[in-house]
Amino acid sequence: KYKFLIYNRAWSNTREYRLKFAEAVIQNSLLDHCRMRFNPMDNNQHYVEHKYKNSDFKVCIELEQYFQNNDSASSASADYCSEDYNNCAVEVVLETLFDDSRWHLTEKSLRPIACGQPFILAATPGSLEYLRSYGFKTFGSCWDESYDHISNPLQRMQAIIDLMKSIADLSPDDKLQLWSKANGIAQYNRQRFFSKDFNDLLI
Repeated sequence: KYKFLIYNRAWSNTREYRLKFAEAVIQNSLLDHCRMRFNPMDNNQHYVEHKYKNSDFKVCIELEQYFQNNDSASSASADYCSEDYNNCAVEVVLETLFDDSRWHLTEKSLRPIACGQPFILAATPGSLEYLRSYGFKTFGSCWDESYDHISNPLQRMQAIIDLMKSIADLSPDDKLQLWSKANGIAQYNRQRFFSKDFNDLLI
């Protein structure tokens, strides 16, 4: 039903880039392709009152006019909704850190892996490479993952948006081939996640 699954609840502190990402989804005509909600309030503050650490992320449109309200609890990022995963092709993971140089992958990145879902990772530069160091595969054979090497956060975000547009614009036959290939990688990752080798590596 949807090409992209995007969970977007909190946007304060290091997550302020998610406001700009929501605006970019709207401005690039991707909203109809996404299962995505938005929370106009975070930490008892409305997003229009937010004081940006990075002014490049400042939004200019009224986001709540375009999205249903996201009223999920903070623990929701460690859960999964089978309906979401059954009705969406690719999860676009909005990690905790984006405008930063540190590698900091959380349960958000591991959720689509555990669920056997293809994903695009909005995180700090090199995060896909970091994920591969744990034995997981990413989707460079399916689509352009060069966004992972872009240091400028706004340019990296636009590269992810451009990738989403290119996937959304594929013909039905091309989409079918893409999903087949991406799902093969996703199933490999799921098996890796639940394997003894990965468990022993973590320990």
